[in-house]
Amino acid sequence: MQLDKMKDDVSELWKEKTDFEEQHKETGQQLKQANDRAARKQDELTQAEDRERQLQTQLDRMKDDVSQLQKEKKDFERQNKETGQQLKQANDRAARQQDDVRQAEDRERDSYRCSWVE
Repeated sequence: MQLDKMKDDVSELWKEKTDFEEQHKETGQQLKQANDRAARKQDELTQAEDRERQLQTQLDRMKDDVSQLQKEKKDFERQNKETGQQLKQANDRAARQQDDVRQAEDRERDSYRCSWVE
């Protein structure tokens, strides 16, 4: 009887050992899968961080471009205003010169008429 009980105990221990080894194997596989998933997620995170840095660099360049374009626009508007003022001044001078020419022509005609009258 005692021998049968010992056999049963040994058989039970072998079964427990086999179950434990199978659980250990499954746990090892689950741990490997979890580590693989964690590594993939870390890769994804690294790629996302790299992409974020690239986008930030692009954004910074675009901001620089916008600043440069705003400066150029301001310079253009200033030059345009100056050109407009210069054009107005030139038109004013031209109008004065045209008046001077008309007055000179009028004086010449008057002078010519006066010489015929005499």
